[in-house]
Amino acid sequence: MIAEEELPGGIKVQTYATIGKSPIPLVSARLGFDTKYHFTDENLFLVTARDNKVLRQEYRERNKDLTKSLEDATTILGAFKYTPVLDKDGKVIGTEIFHSMAQDLGGSIPKFLIKKMIPKVLPEMAQMMID
Repeated sequence: MIAEEELPGGIKVQTYATIGKSPIPLVSARLGFDTKYHFTDENLFLVTARDNKVLRQEYRERNKDLTKSLEDATTILGAFKYTPVLDKDGKVIGTEIFHSMAQDLGGSIPKFLIKKMIPKVLPEMAQMMID
C-alpha cells in the first residue's frame, strides 16, 4: 500500500501498487497502480487508476530496478460488491460477490491468452480486496 486516507462519510481510500506476474511464458509482468474506495455501509469497493499518473511515475522512479521490465496495467473502473447469503433463519452462510472490471493491461497480449488468464487472476483479485 502506498497511501491511505479516510474521506468524509467514513469512506476508506487506499492507493496501492500491484505487480501481476504472468502465468504464461513470454508475457511480461504488469504494474497496476490503483486506488480502492471502500464504502463500508454498502459492502462495496470501487477501484480506479484515475489521477494516479504522478504517483505511478514517482513509484517507478523510486523502484527502478523492480519496475524497469514491467508494463503498465490501468484500471479504468472496477467494482466489487459483497452481499451476505442468509439461511431461512437469517444466519450468514456465505457471501455472494459481484465483480466487474474494465482494464487496459498494457503492452501486447494475444486475446486467447487473456481468456486463459482471467479465470486464474479473478480469485486472487477478490482475495486482495478482502484483505
